[in-house]
Amino acid sequence: MQGQAFRIAHMGHINAPMILGTLGVIEVGLGALDIPHGAGGTRAAIDWLAETVSA
Repeated sequence: MQGQAFRIAHMGHINAPMILGTLGVIEVGLGALDIPHGAGGTRAAIDWLAETVSA
């Protein structure tokens, strides 16, 4: 998948707001650089987290 994917890594604890912030920044960056990508990844993560993470 060289040139078609990248890895998002972290060191230590990560929570839902951190995940959403990272995905949002990636979507903004891809759009700003005119890199074709499937839109809606952040929205899909929000929907999944809303169903999965307890309050």
